[in-house]
Amino acid sequence: MRRLRVDRMAPAVYTLYFIVAALVWHFGANYMLSSIYGKQWPGFSVWLRFVGMLAIGAVCTYSLSRQARRLELEYRTFLDDAPFPIFVHLAGRWVYANREAVWMLGAASVEQILGKPVFDVIHPDDVDEVRREIEWIMRTGAASKPLLERRMRTFDGREIVTALLARTIRYRGQTAIMSAHLDVTERKRAESQLAQAQRMLYDAEKLSALGQLAASVAHEIRNPLTALIGFTKLMPQAAPEDRVRYCEIMESELQSIQAVVGEMLLFGKPQPITHGQLDVRKRLEESIALLHAQANMHSVEIVRQIGDEPLWTTGDSNQVKRVFINVMKNAIEAMPQGGRLFVRAFRHDGQVVVKFTDEGPGMTSEQLERIGSPFYSTKASGNGLGILICRRILEEHKGSLEIASKPGKGTTVVIRLPVPSE
Repeated sequence: MRRLRVDRMAPAVYTLYFIVAALVWHFGANYMLSSIYGKQWPGFSVWLRFVGMLAIGAVCTYSLSRQARRLELEYRTFLDDAPFPIFVHLAGRWVYANREAVWMLGAASVEQILGKPVFDVIHPDDVDEVRREIEWIMRTGAASKPLLERRMRTFDGREIVTALLARTIRYRGQTAIMSAHLDVTERKRAESQLAQAQRMLYDAEKLSALGQLAASVAHEIRNPLTALIGFTKLMPQAAPEDRVRYCEIMESELQSIQAVVGEMLLFGKPQPITHGQLDVRKRLEESIALLHAQANMHSVEIVRQIGDEPLWTTGDSNQVKRVFINVMKNAIEAMPQGGRLFVRAFRHDGQVVVKFTDEGPGMTSEQLERIGSPFYSTKASGNGLGILICRRILEEHKGSLEIASKPGKGTTVVIRLPVPSE
């Protein structure tokens, strides 16, 4: 830094030298002549002062030009030795490229680059955008956005991607643009390969899940179908009163199949969400009212711990209400001998939180891990799709569903929904 300040002060120092030397020579020349020859020489004195000033000016000019050449050489050496590619282009043509730039573009020498049009090495699809960026930089004098990624075509036929930063500079008295580049081709290729691998993994996971789901569906439908086939074979020889009973059983099995297919259709093709402001407290009260009769039938008391203030979120009222009904229905059915279901709702940490806690038998850690898997349920008549659909609905609402349970201590379901920004 100190050397740089000295170099910048050099023109002023040399100018000061010139003024001092000129003054000394101007006043000293006449005195010197008078002292030597004992009389005044006006004409010769003027001529001598003129020649002396010319000599002093020539010496100062030579020193300044030498200093400028040295500084230019030092700066050019600095740029040439930079560990990253640097280009300078003026009037649409390259006028400077350091060693790293020559290597990046696959040129045999710097002469292969200098004088060539800038857009010869820009990918055709990026030319218009690069032209607009150059015009903007030249018009405003500001630096480009950092690490712009642009495609370039090298002299040896490769296509590379560079992240660059560009700005205007003064180059030999004219306004030019200097750009520093970073070759990110390998990084972009690795990112592309990683994205492709993730897509393949995701597809493989989907196929695996689809296979498991298909096996589960087949298992759930096979049992009712087996019963239907059996009763179909018995029908021709059955007595009239038995046929009525068989038909009732067959209808019940068909309804089981219809329920499984209906849930699968809802899971595979969910209803579109109608977004809007909704009061979670209000929808919760409506859900409690709908399940009040069922709770009384199971001797379950619903204990409300809900305030009077609205709890606003954004989403589909009907779908959020369906989640509440599904969770409370599961809790009520988990207490066949009766008990209490505690329902709490409050706002916490930028979210609306709803907690459902029952006094049922609870679940083991193994059961808890499997909750939400298709067709796994702790209920004899359950198919496991309810929680799966609830979680999907909440994910579409940017919410979540968590379950905590211990054997003999009941189960707690926590639902979180985002509070809309004001």
